[in-house]
Amino acid sequence: MIKLRKIRKSFLFILILFISIGFAVLTANLNLGSTLSFRQNTFDIHIESPSIYETTTTIDSTTSLTNSTTLTFSTTYSKPGEAVDVLFYIVNDGTIDASISSITTTLTSAQSEYITYRFNYVTDNSLVSNNDIIYAGQARKVIGHFEYKYDIDNLINFDNFSTSITFNFVQNPSTNNNVWAYEYVGDYQTFTVPKTGSYKIELWGAQGGGKDEFIGGKGAYTAGRINLQKGDILYLYVGGMGTGGSKNIDYPGGYNGAANVRGQVPFENKRFFHSGGGATDVRLVSGDWNNFTSLKSRIMIAAGGGGAYYSAVNNDDALGGDAGGLIGYDGDESPNNDVSSEWTNGTGAKQTIAGYGTCSSHYCNSDWHDTHGVNLGDKFYSEFGYSTNNVITKCSQSGGGGYFGGGTSIHAYAGGGGGSSYISGHAGCVAIEESSTKTNITFPTKNGVACTDGTTDQDCSVHYSGMEFTDTIMIDGKGYSWITEKGSEIVGMPTHSGTGTMTGNIGDGYAKITLEDSILCKRATTLHTTTCNSGESTKACRKNGITGYSVGDTIVYGNIPNNKNYKSGDAFDCDVNGNGVFDSDKERFYYVADLDTNSKYAVLIYAYITVNGVAMSDGTINVMYNTAGVSNLGPVDILSHLPSSSQWPKIRLYNYRRQLKNENGTLTSGGLNLPV
Repeated sequence: MIKLRKIRKSFLFILILFISIGFAVLTANLNLGSTLSFRQNTFDIHIESPSIYETTTTIDSTTSLTNSTTLTFSTTYSKPGEAVDVLFYIVNDGTIDASISSITTTLTSAQSEYITYRFNYVTDNSLVSNNDIIYAGQARKVIGHFEYKYDIDNLINFDNFSTSITFNFVQNPSTNNNVWAYEYVGDYQTFTVPKTGSYKIELWGAQGGGKDEFIGGKGAYTAGRINLQKGDILYLYVGGMGTGGSKNIDYPGGYNGAANVRGQVPFENKRFFHSGGGATDVRLVSGDWNNFTSLKSRIMIAAGGGGAYYSAVNNDDALGGDAGGLIGYDGDESPNNDVSSEWTNGTGAKQTIAGYGTCSSHYCNSDWHDTHGVNLGDKFYSEFGYSTNNVITKCSQSGGGGYFGGGTSIHAYAGGGGGSSYISGHAGCVAIEESSTKTNITFPTKNGVACTDGTTDQDCSVHYSGMEFTDTIMIDGKGYSWITEKGSEIVGMPTHSGTGTMTGNIGDGYAKITLEDSILCKRATTLHTTTCNSGESTKACRKNGITGYSVGDTIVYGNIPNNKNYKSGDAFDCDVNGNGVFDSDKERFYYVADLDTNSKYAVLIYAYITVNGVAMSDGTINVMYNTAGVSNLGPVDILSHLPSSSQWPKIRLYNYRRQLKNENGTLTSGGLNLPV
């Protein structure tokens, strides 16, 4: 209800999330020889977790949610410029991507001159607009801003009225179904791999809490490519931005890794304390964000920044430490802190140890810490995966979440430290061992050397699951790139949309998964074998022992490839016919060499004899080089048996015409065209 009076003006805002189905979609599951059944895809757009985020006026009635699609609140304004900010999530729990077809309102043109509203996404402050996509499984955090613009005392014909604002959604026909985006929702989100392929995963850690220009440390960015199989499940934990304030209440740490903080009783509205930002990570095991089994299953992590401090007494501040690449940044210490022996910053985390705050002279006793009997100079370390706050009053700036948590400052005038990032397969990172426990974290030994901070051995980085990224990127909250050490120049990180760059991540964390390409070949897990039989001259072993094998010996073909540094003879199974099956019998190939330096392509040899493009599976050996008894017809026979593109649709020939040579080095006539 909107009351437009001379003294106080009341407004009833009704925000409606209207679902308009633009077209129907049915997916058929066909079982041959059985029955044909249909499964209806779901279109489920709704609102979750509405709350009044900020207001400069009076809220007459609490925010209400009806049927998860209508958000209602009532407010009274007393003067122009007053505003209400409403926070809520637009959630797509369906299986179909949705786009905003329109945003409509019942405000008249006259009323719109005095009442203004807008909706912004929290992650990047961009306006909610037509054609925006809410992907299946995605939740987008939105702030609605409702403001009384001008004095309306002269509008005596306006009294109480209500208005509604409607979001109209339709199924999105042009969605890029190869991209999945995840915003902060305060819980883990699940990604089930829809099809086997190569996926690029990008993560942005959350920013630490701060006040105005006195900002918390910015979040880090990590990215890499990984081969995933259809049906694999990944769990995404998207970090939340740090919070804070001056009141003597708990201010939550940023979700996924930052400790809580509190204000200080004698200094309300004078000293402002802030928590760190949470990390954003990908896990193989779900559970509460701080569950140790879940934490150690992380295969990629973008760290969060440390919380910042601000004093209104003397306009003093200490910024939070930015999230790290391999190493997090230390929190600032205030330049006006003349008692630095008492107030110390939190340090940045590393690959094998968390950040810490150093016990100071005044705050190193049982009245201030929950660890009794500590001594001056003792260090209060954070933990694997998160920061901790050992100050009983919690009047401090907590560190950012990360592989290891950033250190929490000791009381005021100092910022929290940034967490550290991690990518399985990124040289310089150090993976923990699977046998690690919460109280005993251990690290492996690789190539005879213990893995520790400063290593350059890529093997040290590989997660115990064996899941490993390639083409890895790690950029800290200051915009520096990390390989085995920090780069010399600021390069920045991509924005969430990928259309620009930014120095470090601001606000909540973010995650994005992109299917880049279907996997053509997989490393073989078994090798073909043959038993040497001297009685058959056409078999691989002959009486004269020319092959070097004796009767009864087992001949093993090729090698099992490792995760990198392929060598000649490594075996691969390639889905060349596109049926989704990597047939080790009929689609076995062997690696020869890379096509050229720095190439993404390699030369493979097909292992099976084919007849008119179809692999033979009966073990028959055909001597393709001389079926007609004439050696120079060998290449002709070979060409006639190459598979066509209709038989092997998932590959393409590097060159459609070859000048093939016979055993004497003479070119065959015409060169012959390869099948297409």
